[in-house]
Order: sequence, then structure tokens, then C-alpha cells
Amino acid sequence: MPAGESANSPIDGDTAPLNVSNNESGDEGPRKRSASPATANQSSWGDNPAKKICTEGIDLWVQSTSEATAVPDVSQQYQDNQDMLITMGFKSEEIDTALRLSNNDVEKAIQYLTREISGLDSAPITASSSVEKSKYPLNDLVRNQFVESDEEDVAEEMRTVWDDASMARIKTILENNHKYVIFHQNGTLHRRLIVATNILRSGKHERMSEVLNFVDEFMSFIIGRHVNCSDVRPGFELLRQLLELQPPYIGEPEAHAIEQFYIAITPMLCARLTITPSSVKTVLAIDEMFNFRNKFFIQGVQYIDLPEREFPPLKYIDLERLERLEYKRIYAYLADVFVDALIPMIDEKVDAIGDEDTSEVTLLDLQCLLRALNIFSNFMHRGNDLFLCKLETWISKSLDRFRIVNDKEVRDALIRRQGLDLLQEIVILCDRFGLEVATTTQSARLNYLRKWIKCPQMESILHALEELGTIADRFHRTGGMTITRPKSHVNEEFFKKWLEENKVLQIVLTGNMDHVVYVERIQPILQYMTPELTFDDLKFVWSLRKGRMGVSVDNFNKIMEFISKSVNNEQIEWLIELFKKSFRSRETRLYEPIFNFSYTIAIQKDRDDECKLKICNVIWELIHIARGPPRCGSFKAIEHGMKKHCDLLGMMFDKSERDSFLTNMMDGLNVDEGFNEITVVYLFIMLDKLKRTFTPKRSTHGDETLSRVNELKASLRERKLADPLLDRLENIRHVAHERFEASLNANQDSQSNAVFESTNDVFGSHHVDNILTTSVYGCTDYGFVLQNTLRLLKWLHDVDASIVDVEYVQRLFKIFIEQSDSKPQEKTEIFGFLFEVRMVLMRPETSRAIITHLCGMDIFTLQITGLRCFCKYWEELPILSNEESRPVESFIVKKDNECKLFVWKLILFNQFDDVVEKCMETFCERDLVLVESPYSVRHHTYSFLSVFSFYVEKLKSELYKRSGKPLTEISYDTTELTMNEDEIKQHDVPLDGMLTETIVRALNRLVRFMTRFVELGNEKNHMIRENPSHGSSISGHAVTFNIELKNDDDDIDYFQCGLNAWKTLICDSSTTVGEFKVRIAKRLHFHEGMTEFTVHKREDDLTMGEANLRYDFLTLQSVKLASETDSVFLSEKLRILVKPNYRKSSNRRSDLQNHQYSQKKALREDFLPMSIISKCNFYDLLHELASNGDKYIRASVRRLLLLLPTQPSILKQITFFLG
Repeated sequence: MPAGESANSPIDGDTAPLNVSNNESGDEGPRKRSASPATANQSSWGDNPAKKICTEGIDLWVQSTSEATAVPDVSQQYQDNQDMLITMGFKSEEIDTALRLSNNDVEKAIQYLTREISGLDSAPITASSSVEKSKYPLNDLVRNQFVESDEEDVAEEMRTVWDDASMARIKTILENNHKYVIFHQNGTLHRRLIVATNILRSGKHERMSEVLNFVDEFMSFIIGRHVNCSDVRPGFELLRQLLELQPPYIGEPEAHAIEQFYIAITPMLCARLTITPSSVKTVLAIDEMFNFRNKFFIQGVQYIDLPEREFPPLKYIDLERLERLEYKRIYAYLADVFVDALIPMIDEKVDAIGDEDTSEVTLLDLQCLLRALNIFSNFMHRGNDLFLCKLETWISKSLDRFRIVNDKEVRDALIRRQGLDLLQEIVILCDRFGLEVATTTQSARLNYLRKWIKCPQMESILHALEELGTIADRFHRTGGMTITRPKSHVNEEFFKKWLEENKVLQIVLTGNMDHVVYVERIQPILQYMTPELTFDDLKFVWSLRKGRMGVSVDNFNKIMEFISKSVNNEQIEWLIELFKKSFRSRETRLYEPIFNFSYTIAIQKDRDDECKLKICNVIWELIHIARGPPRCGSFKAIEHGMKKHCDLLGMMFDKSERDSFLTNMMDGLNVDEGFNEITVVYLFIMLDKLKRTFTPKRSTHGDETLSRVNELKASLRERKLADPLLDRLENIRHVAHERFEASLNANQDSQSNAVFESTNDVFGSHHVDNILTTSVYGCTDYGFVLQNTLRLLKWLHDVDASIVDVEYVQRLFKIFIEQSDSKPQEKTEIFGFLFEVRMVLMRPETSRAIITHLCGMDIFTLQITGLRCFCKYWEELPILSNEESRPVESFIVKKDNECKLFVWKLILFNQFDDVVEKCMETFCERDLVLVESPYSVRHHTYSFLSVFSFYVEKLKSELYKRSGKPLTEISYDTTELTMNEDEIKQHDVPLDGMLTETIVRALNRLVRFMTRFVELGNEKNHMIRENPSHGSSISGHAVTFNIELKNDDDDIDYFQCGLNAWKTLICDSSTTVGEFKVRIAKRLHFHEGMTEFTVHKREDDLTMGEANLRYDFLTLQSVKLASETDSVFLSEKLRILVKPNYRKSSNRRSDLQNHQYSQKKALREDFLPMSIISKCNFYDLLHELASNGDKYIRASVRRLLLLLPTQPSILKQITFFLG
């Protein structure tokens, strides 16, 4: 028979028009039809039926417009399309080919005919008669691509033959058939299922791998295609919306075919479950088949689960348990058929389990079998004794399989997980059929885990610890890991006994304790076993602190934290004993962790106030043990213990213990014996915590909170803690100085006797000269006590619990500053303390008292800390000017002059350069930067020059006197520089006892001071200077500037035509910036009307950044607008770009304020310090200072001269010669 033709096929050229029966489902044609074509093609889609017409790989959806049951003739539609194309003028021979290529699509056929789509010329033209073309045009398009067969069943000799032709035919059906239900009784797919079942049951076959792939991969897809067909076919969503078609569903023919598919595939799936290796995909496919929410059981069973239909009696499925299904009988019938076929397969597989160490039955095989059974176990009869007997046998033998698990299987993570999944399937079966789960599975489960934990593989051990922690976490809910797996049924007593017998704790603690993940895994099991630990067990755990078996410090701390959460009262006593032993052994690295362990023990839910108080006493005892002697290396751990102690006292329900302890600590300040560093630090921690407790960030009871804070402040004010603290500090200072002097004497004696052995403490010899490192309590430095006491005093001042008054300041200076034996280190601490005291809490007379004491300090040895403290309080004094309209207190004027006098002396004679620089900055800021009135600037400048001239003359005369040179009289204008006798007396400093180097240094500092005074004056007042710089009088080289404007047209050479000759500017490299800007400004204003501008240097058509023309007194060479060279013969040409500068106006000031601001900025040049110095004619004096031979003074004088205007006499001579 020719390929593609059949005697009974309706798709034949000699038969009636095309009719495709839904019952055929796209298979190779019916052998026995259950209905005529007319009835079979009836669809149940309602009043608006749609028929599917199959062509070669293309589906055309046509909506019927009549309610007739006959399918419309496709040839008529083809004929209409052909007639329409003929009327359009196309050739009839090409029309047939175009319609065939376009699948009867008119628009696409036109594209073929017009050659918009290529392919028509190369396609063969059908040579059949025109009558056949017009009558049956689609025969070649829809003819099936396989050989037909009339066999009713598979022949005996073909029952185990796996041929490729059948598989190709099935794939062709899938590719060319749109229908999801392709199964047909005795069709190609059915025969393929029978062959696959026979091969699987045989157990061995040369093409077994292909059969397994067919079942696992291909049939999983086929099952999904039959039971869960999609609602909308891919690619036809828009067509369905346009034709208003209902979603496709399973009709009566499809439902009958699917039922037959269930019956036919059941033996194959059950046989597949007995073949190793098992496939989870097969189990998932079974689960999808019998999911009562799939489309078959929702849409299709209504056609087959009819009331008049009788089903065979059920053997295993209980119909009453199918409560969720509307059509129960068909589901029960199909499930019963499957279970009936599955039970013999389970028997066969379970019987194959042997007693050998290696078994052909894997854990995955048993898991898949029992998982398939569990799909139906919820709906099965509970009173079937025969089945229950079988079930117990299956479970027993499955658990026996765990006994013979070998080391190779234990090392495989996938097999370990499969074993746990098998146990879970057994638990589900036991739960559903009323078997005792714990008795049945717990022994096998725990023995299985024992093999894991004894395996040397780290991954296996971690997995075992995770599972044991999951079990333990069911009995211990105070912590541990979150249960992610279903509950495992293990009896707690049995579990405890098993842990003890198998010594799991020892196994756990002797594992890889240096592994972070390992420690996390043992947390649940360790917490569960903690209440059962003996004293020996705890000592074993505590021995891990020394790094035993590679345990890191962090991991040991984690283990002890786990244990601390679950210890009982007896174990607490054991731990306390271990803690004290470690403290007495000076294991300092464990101090802080032990305090944490103690705190963790006390804060557990079941701990009462009595237990908390007991732990508090233990922590306090440990603190004193750690304090020493011998001396503790770091106080940080002890301070951490104090914080934990305070926290526990605050957590107690009864606050009387906390208040009593705090009272005792404050009472200890009144006697020397009760005062030490522990008392000071603890008081600070406790008081600070009380303040934070009483003032939370978000409090709903504001008045109550405020009253509690005020009550605390009042109690502290009443006690006047500052007085006893100063008393104790005075005594400690006395002891520290005595010991310090003794150590210095001992050191000198040892050096004089040539004894080279070290007599220093453990901190090294570099601490001998530091008073703060002196031990005062045998285990504590004087500096540590002083710093923490000052921290406590500062806290009292900040919360307004202690007043800083004049008496308090006087006592502080008397104890630490004004003593003859005061050391710089302790002075630094006191100055830092005074610097941090807030000014808002201090009265004016107190701050002025501090200034008075600071001005009485030694000017030679004052360090930067003391100067910062001085500057802070000096800044609080108002800045005075000679234009004060309001009366000024004489005390303020006196204090300000006193501060200036002190600063002058510091600048001249202090031995620290940082102090000198800070003094210069502070003095200039007060007299220049912070002064608004120009007249005040001039007044301060004259005051400065008067003191400057006094000191210069005094220092210069002393130098000439010592060198034996005659004193040269230098005349300069002293009209406004005179000082009265009181001022001279105040500024006078005896120079007889000073070294010559000190006097020279003071003279150099004077010149530097004036330089800084001039610089700040110039920086404060920016303006175009008329007077050239003194440095500009030195001749430089010629520089020619070509000026370019931003709006210049590059196409016009302005310089050639002479239009813009004004854009050429010739200057000297020593020309000042001020003079340069004046010359450019005049030209720009006259030629361009530009008043505000910026200057940019141009190099190779590149525009550089804006030139720094801020300081008018600098030269062009200084601001990089001319080359830096000493040659006067160099001549260079530069290009500069001038851009207009548009400044945004601010409307924030009123017109009056703008006028006042402009008046302040428009300060005349003769008000500046440099002009006043030039007016007073200090040039000869400066030249004389530069000629004294000291290179530092000479360099300072040169720098100052470059900032000053040109000397008037020289400028006059230059002007005369030029004129």
C-alpha cells in the first residue's frame, strides 16, 4: 500500500470530502470506529462551535456560522480563494502552488505571486487535472506522513522489539497534530507503551537506556499533554480573542481516550519503578496524573463518570475519603487500578533487599516506590488487613536497608538526602495507617545518623549535626536552628539515651572545632545536652580554651555562650569555680568573655533576682581579682565587667540593691581607703547609664522622666561629689610625686654607680620621665586615675550636678598647676579638662578667673594644650575697638590687655614653635579679621607697631651690647607709637639671664609676627592697590601680553589691520598684580565697557584655569603669569583670555546693609597695615635687621619687604628720574 494511503482513510483522493474525527486524535486512523464520522465530529463547545482542520503542520481555526452538525467543506474555501486570485489576473498554475505554500492564506499567497516572498519559482507545480485540483485541493497538504497498519494488537514476535520507526511516527504525530490528546486504543503510542512495559518487566535489554529515556523524559511530557492541556494554543491568543472562541477543553471523545490512556500507561509506570536507577520524574508524572486538580478530573470526567455507568468493585481505595472530588468514582477506579498494579512491584522490589553490605536496591528505589504509594495512601482503606500486613513488611525491610548502608553511600550527599526522604515517606505511611512512628523509625534514623557522624568526611559530620539539631530542637525551644524539614518522630527518652550511649558530646567536641560552620551546626545539640553535662564534661569543654584540638578563641566563646544559655543551678556553681580559677591564673584574654558568659547566665528567662544578684557578686569579685596585684595589662576588660555588672543591677525587679550599691560607692569617695580607679570608673558608668535610662530617646511620659532626672541631679548636688574627688586627687598626686622622685633618685644612683641593669618597670625606660606612668595603687597608674576622675567630674558638670565656680577653679590650679613640682603631663590633662567644660554652664567671673590664672603661667614652658585652653576663654571676651558707643567694663579692657601682653611674651620667648604659630594666628584674628571698622584696624595696627618697636629696640640694643658694636640710631616715625610708663613696665622683660640664641630667635619671631599681621590685613581687604610692592622695584624681564576676548572672531587678524592695538600690553615680570589689573581694567572699560573680568592663560589654543589675581601685592612672576628667572634679558610673549565676570546679585541685604557692606569693603589703602608700616618708614630698621648676619632674620625680613609698598624715598627718586 502506498505511503500515506489507507483503504479506510477518509484522507484519500477517491473518497468523500475531508472529515477528521476527534476520536482519531490525529493518530494513523481507526481500526474500529466507535461512532460514525457525523457523530464523532460533533463538538460540545456550546452554541458557538469551532472545528479544527488539520493541514501539513498548520492549524486553521474556523468558526462555524450555522448550527448544522456537518463540518464545512474546506475545498469550497480553497475554490473561493482560487477564483478570487484568478479574477485578479494571476496565472492559475501559479495560484495552486502559491495557495499550497501559503497554507490557503490569500494575503500570503498574493505575496508569493507578486514575488514579495521568494520561493514560488523554485516550487514544483502540481501536474494533476484541473478537475481534481478544484474538487480536492488539500489531499497532498493533509496526507499523513506514516505507514498505516490494521493490527489490533502487537504481534508476539514484536512485543520486545524497540524499533526507531515507531518512535519517528509518534514524533511526526506530535509535530503535525495540534491535538493534545493523541492517544488511541491500539494506535502507535499504545503499541509503544506495551513494548516498553514488556522490556521493563524483562529487566534486561540491549536498548534499555533508550526505553528508560522514553519513559522518564518523553512520557512525562505526553502525560502532561493529556491531563493538563493549556487553555490557549501558543500563537493563537489573538485569533481566539477575535473569533470570541471559548478556551479549548476536554470533551467527551478526549475524556474516553484519556481514560484508556490511564489504563494503558499504568503497567509501564509501575514496571519503571522496579528498575534501577529510579527516576523522580516518573513519580512526579504519576503525581500529576492523579492530582484531582488537573484538567482531566476537572473538565473531562463529567462525560465518563455517568450515573448509569457501573465500575468494578474497589480493592484498595475508600470512596468515602474522596471528599474534595465531585466525580469520585472515576478517580477511585483509576487509582485502584494503579495501586493494584503497584503492590506487586513493591513486593518484588522489597524482596530483593538482602543482608549483604551491598544491595542492588538503593534508597532512591525504595523512596520512589513509597512516594508513589503515598500519592494514594490518604484515600486507601484502613481496614484491609492483608494490605496492612504487607505494609509492615515493606516498612521493616526498608528500615533494614539502612542497616547495610556502606561508607560510600554515607559520603554521598545526594544519597544521604534520599535516605532522609525515605524515612519521611515511612513516617507519612505510619501516620496515615495508624502505626507507631517513633517505635518504628527512631532506631533506624538515629543509627543512620550515627554512621554519618562517625564518617571522617567533614560534610557528612556537618549534615549529621544539622539533623540531630533538628531533632533536639523539638525538645529544646530556647534557641537553636529553625526547623526547615518536617518533624522527625523520635521519643525524647530514647533520644537522650542514644546520645549518652553513643557519646555524641565527646564526638561533637573532638571534631573540627576550628571550623565556623561546624560550631554553628553543634549549637542545637549542644544546648539540648547542656543540662545533662557533668562537672567533668564542663572541665573538658573548658580545657578547649587553651587552643586544644585547634579550637579558635571565637569558636570557644561561641560554645561557652551556647552552654551558658542552658545551665542549671548546680552547673552555675561549677562554672563559677572555673571562672575564678582562670582569673587567678591571669588568663587575661578570657576576662571579657567570662564576663559575657556570666551575663548570659543571669539574663535567661528562668533566672530570678536572687540569681542575678549572685552573678553580680561573682562579677564584682572577678573585677577585683583582675585588678591585681599583680598589675592588669589592660583595663578595658575590667571596664567591660563593670558595664555588665551595672546592666544586671538595672535589670533586677527590685531596684533597692542597685541604689544601695551606688550609695556605698559614693560613700567610698570620702575616705582615702575606699577610693581607687575601680570606684571612679564604676561611678561614671553607673551614673551615665542611669541618665540614659531616665532620658530615653522616645518617651511617652515626658513629665515623669524629667522629674526622675531632676531627682538624680538634686541628689548628686546635695552630695557635692566634686569636693571629695578633688581631695582624693590631691592625696593621690602627693603619693605619685613622692614615688616619682624616688624612682628618679634610684635611677640616678644606678647610673652613677655604673649599674646597667634595668631598674624600670615592665613598661620600659621611656616611661621614667612621665609622671603619669607612676604606680599609685600597686597596680594602677597615676595618669589612669587622674584621667578617669576628670572624666567623672566633666560628666557631673555637663549634667549640671556640680557647679564650676571661682573657688573650684582656684583649687584646681592650686593642686595641679601652681605647685613648684607640677609636671607638664599633668598640666596637659588639667588644661584638656578645662577646655572641654561647656561655657554655658560657667559664670562670667569663673571664666575670667581662669584667664587670670592662665596669664600667670610660665611663658617659657607653656605647651599647646594650655594655649588652646587660654584661647578658648580669651575668645569669650568681647572684641574691643576704639569706636565703642556703649560703655565698656573696665575689667574687660583690663583682661583683654592682659591677654595681649601674655600673647606677646609667648610669641617672643616660648620654646615651642606650635605655641608661637597659634599665638600669632589668634592675635591677628582678634585685631584684624574679626574687626569690622576700618578705623579699628588702623588703631590696632598702631598699637601693634608701638609694641613691636619697643621690643625691637630692646632686643636689638641687647644684641649690640653683647657683641660690643655701637648702637646705630635708626629714625622712623614714632608719633603714634609711643607707650606710657605703665605699658613699658608691663611689657618689660629682663634679658640678662637669657641666651643670645634666645634673643635672636625672639627678634626673628618679631619680624615673622609683623609679616603675618600684614598678610592677614591684605587677605581681609581685597582692592586694587595703587602703591606698588616693594619687591616690584627690582627690575625683571619684559613680558608682552596679547589680550584675547571671548567674543573675538578668529577669521579677522585685528593686529594686522591695527584695529585692536590696545590688546597688546607690555609689562615687567616684577609688575604687581594690582598694577597689572589697573592697566587692563582701564583698557577694557574704555574699549569694551567691561568692569568685572577674569584672566586665563592660553597655551597652544588651550585655555588654562583662572589666574590667581586675588592678592594685588604679588608680582606677575609669583602668580605664574611670567617665567621665574633672574635674567633681565629674557623677553617672552604670552596670550591671555579675558572673560566678563557676571556676579549674581543677592537680595538678602537691604539697601542700607549693602551700603554699609560696601563702605567696609571700600577701605582705603592707607588704612591697611602695610601702608601704615610704610608711612612710619620702618624700611631702614628692617634693612638693619637683615644685615645682622642671622640667615633666619634675613629671610623673614625679605619676605616682609615683598609685602610692603615701595619705600617712599626710593619711589620719589624713581619718579624724579623718569620725569
